[in-house]
Amino acid sequence: MIETTVSIQGLERHFKRLEGLAIDRIDEGFTKLQGTAEQLARQLIDVQIYDTPPRGYDRTRELKRSIYAFKRRKGRDSWEIVVGAYGGAGGRLYALYNERGTYGGRVTLESIMQRALTAGDGLIRLEYGDPASGLEPRPWTIPTVVMVSRQVPTVVLKAVRSAERDATRTRTAMAAD
Repeated sequence: MIETTVSIQGLERHFKRLEGLAIDRIDEGFTKLQGTAEQLARQLIDVQIYDTPPRGYDRTRELKRSIYAFKRRKGRDSWEIVVGAYGGAGGRLYALYNERGTYGGRVTLESIMQRALTAGDGLIRLEYGDPASGLEPRPWTIPTVVMVSRQVPTVVLKAVRSAERDATRTRTAMAAD
């Protein structure tokens, strides 16, 4: 009788290494996405707000300067990108007015999300009302987040492929030793 013993310890080590590399690469990808998010938000503010007809108030561009985007790691394998505006003059409150509009021209955040999700690729310009009539909605936060979220699958795919290449290279090098 012939007996054969098979061990999958090498495979387990490979997958453990692949998992660690993939998580590191995804984290790097989200770091790049935070910069992309801030850049997209600034572009969208230009298009949605500063490039529109004058509205009877002084445009200080404080909103554009108050923009932030950052990556938040929520766990070992969970991330989020946060986009917003700092408080103070031209900050958070003005950002919310631009997102939802004021008074009779207000729209719900859900309707903005729905329109952003169904918009095509590229810069998502959502327009409501008449720019000359006051502070009507000119959303930029939600469209920015939707645009960035569309990039996440590509970031993850590239990260996993890069991790697999490195893990395979390491496995091949270990086998040669």
